[in-house]
Order: sequence, then structure tokens, then C-alpha cells
Amino acid sequence: MKVSKHHYAIEMAKRGNTVYFIESPDRSRKKGIAVRPVDNVDGLNLVSYSPVFWGKRVLPGFIYRRLLRKQVNRLVGSIGKNPDVVLTFQPYLFENIGDFGAARSIYFASDLSLENRPPGEAVNADVCFAVSATILDQVKQYNPHSFFINHGLSGDFKSIAVTAAEQPFAALPKDKMLQVGYAGNLLMGALDRQTMKKVITDNPEIRFVFWGQYDMVAGKHDAWNHPEVGDFVSFLKQAENVVLRGAVPTDVLAKEMQNMDMFWLCWKIGPGMWDGSNSHKILEYLSTGRPVVSHFVLTYKDSDILYMPKTTSNDEYPELFEKLVRKLRDGEIVVPSKAQIAFALDNTYARQIERIETYL
Repeated sequence: MKVSKHHYAIEMAKRGNTVYFIESPDRSRKKGIAVRPVDNVDGLNLVSYSPVFWGKRVLPGFIYRRLLRKQVNRLVGSIGKNPDVVLTFQPYLFENIGDFGAARSIYFASDLSLENRPPGEAVNADVCFAVSATILDQVKQYNPHSFFINHGLSGDFKSIAVTAAEQPFAALPKDKMLQVGYAGNLLMGALDRQTMKKVITDNPEIRFVFWGQYDMVAGKHDAWNHPEVGDFVSFLKQAENVVLRGAVPTDVLAKEMQNMDMFWLCWKIGPGMWDGSNSHKILEYLSTGRPVVSHFVLTYKDSDILYMPKTTSNDEYPELFEKLVRKLRDGEIVVPSKAQIAFALDNTYARQIERIETYL
């Protein structure tokens, strides 16, 4: 599935810009840099490269910075000109993004930094953006020119949401088997697996559909080293009311999610990367117009478009889940929610680019 940086690159190209998307350094490829156009997206080019050096953690600082500058100069030379704008989502990769020689430089933080030093990209950027309040607070320590921009909704979800917004309101048929959807990597460390197991066990009459990776391939993800991950996957495989769809293309996911009656997100909130302050899946859920129950999400604390606990504790989550189910079955909630869809459509990648432009 594409991630935010891919969607932004595609959307910027669609707006008539020439975009060079620099892929992560690939040590397996031969030395050199390759620039190639992307099929079906006019103006978008992929830049692949092998790093000019390894071992940045053991190099003296002045040598490390000199090698980084050399790497950036080679990338700019392969493109053939200095960019007008450089936008990076990846911290600690190029550090001083001013080396690209762009008129404007942007750092976009989608995760908390757990390093003991600030990302050079955040320090050196002209302007920074962050997808949650906690991430924004961190980035503001390094760069006062920092602002909130929510996650973005991709085109696959947007097109369906536009159609869904025109559908008449309807209550859930009382004899319908409720289907509850969850989209996301099931091996990631953030999941509150104990609470999720309880919800699934306590609701045998509900079909729980999961999209996202669940195959245990050793060495590919930090969560594989934790026994509870394997236990949870085994539980899901054995549960009669669970359907595991695995990872599917975004367009397939967007279509299949329309068959759900509600969605859920359940993370264990704590210090570190999984602070739960936002998730890009929420916009995808909201775009369907179906109700969403979630752990406490700071970004939506003043909104009424999510059903969530009032604190970061999930002790009351199972009760909240069942309360939402009862409301659906009793006809107190009708779908699609026009407010949810309108919110999602106001956060497409195109709209986020418009917001970013106001700060440049």
C-alpha cells in the first residue's frame, strides 16, 4: 500500500508540477543514481540510489556532514537542477535539507522522534508540519515555524466517499449480522491485543474483518520478537467470527470497507512512538460514513465524530464498543454520516497541499 509521501508526490504531480520522488537508499543496488518516469502519472519521476557511504553512527560529525552534502549534490546533479521546493518525511536521512538548494524546504513529521537528538531536517527546514498535537509539540522545540496538518485521504477513498455522501440515510436491518472492520498491520506494537481479544470473544454474533499483514515472517518487524504477537495471530486464525483478508491494494480495501457496518481502532497508549495521538486509518474509516469506535485519540478529543474513551485507559473500551453496537441495532445511528464524510473529504491530500501552500 502507498504511504503518505507517495500520495503527496502523486497529488503534486497531478497539479502540474514536476516531482522527483527520492526513494530510500538501497544498498543492494549497484552504485549510482537512476531517474525514471512513473507510468500513468505525468510529471512524477522516481529517483533510486545507492548511498555513497555506510556507518554514519561511527563517523566523526564533520566527515558525516561532508558525505551527506556529497550525496545530496549527486542527487541534485542527477536531476539536472535545483528544486524549487524540497519536502521530506524521513528524519535523519539528509539532515541539512538546505543542501538541496531549494527556495523553500519543508519537513513533515508523521511520527514522534525517539532519538536523543533532534532531526536535522526539522532544525534546518523553513517550515515544519506534524500530524498530531504531541508530534507538533516535539517539533516546535526544534523549529518554531511548525504547524498541524492532519493525515490525508487518498483518491481511492475520496471517489467512493463522494458517492456515499449522496446516499439516503438508513438504519441497520435488525436481522443483519453486524460486520466490524479493522485495517492495519496486525503485527505492529501499538495494538491493545488483550482488549481486542476480549471484544471479539464477547461478541460471537459479530463478524470481525481484518485487513493488513499478519504473516509471521521472522526478521521483518520488531513485533515478531514478542510472544503476544504470535498468540494474537493464532487467536484470530482460530476465532470463528474473524475473517483475515491480509494486505490488499488500496483500491480493493476502499471498496471492501463499504460492506462494513462499523469500524474499530484499539491501541495501547503510552509514552514513545505509539502515543495514539492520531492514525491515518481514521480518515479512511470516516470516509465510509460508518460509526467508528477507537482508543482515545488526542487529535479528535474536541470532536464528536469518533466514539472513544475520555482517557487513555482502555478499561471501558469493551463496554463502549457494545454500547455502539446496541445503538446501531436499535436504529439510534443511521448511515452514512454526512458529517463524517464531509470531514474526511476536507482532508484529502489535495486539500492538505492547499493548506501547506498557505504557510509557504
